[in-house]
Amino acid sequence: MNQFPEQLEQVPEELRLPEAIGLGFAGAALGGAIVFLGYAIQMARRGVDEDSAKFAGGALVVALISGLIEWLRRRKPLTLVPNGSEVGVYQAGRFVQSFTVNQLTFYKLSFVNTFRELIIFGMLGAVATLGALGAIFSGGGGVTSAWILGAAVALDLAAYSSVLTRVLSKQYFLPNTVASSAVAFTRASLRRVGWES
Repeated sequence: MNQFPEQLEQVPEELRLPEAIGLGFAGAALGGAIVFLGYAIQMARRGVDEDSAKFAGGALVVALISGLIEWLRRRKPLTLVPNGSEVGVYQAGRFVQSFTVNQLTFYKLSFVNTFRELIIFGMLGAVATLGALGAIFSGGGGVTSAWILGAAVALDLAAYSSVLTRVLSKQYFLPNTVASSAVAFTRASLRRVGWES
């Protein structure tokens, strides 16, 4: 007999353990869209040239593919509902299966990799953001400013995602029938359901 409701909305909020999903692909989508707009504005003012059209097309492809990946990732969010030694799995708000707590495996992230990600995305994001602010406030416009602003948005959201999924979260391997890779859950959510003190 299933001890979990069929719909996630029937489970009290304080018993839910939602997956922490970063914004890396959203950042790439926004960055690509900004670069595309920069080229579109330039081509509207100066006319279409082959190089600008290629770069605009490439930026648009990056924006669309990244946006699609982000949409697909968020379309069916994973939520766990612990209940004693059993854990219910919900995707897109519907119960899909359960497993026992002893089937979970904590995945300890490498400090070096986390530090490297934070330094790379954080420093490059900060430099790009300062560059974008400088370009905007100096009255400079055009494609160069669009590239700098697009890079700033993408890198800043990548840095935020690293903080969310690597620093503020813990990663677990779930049974293969649930997820094929490690899944992040925020420490606050883990404390709320009693999985972390």
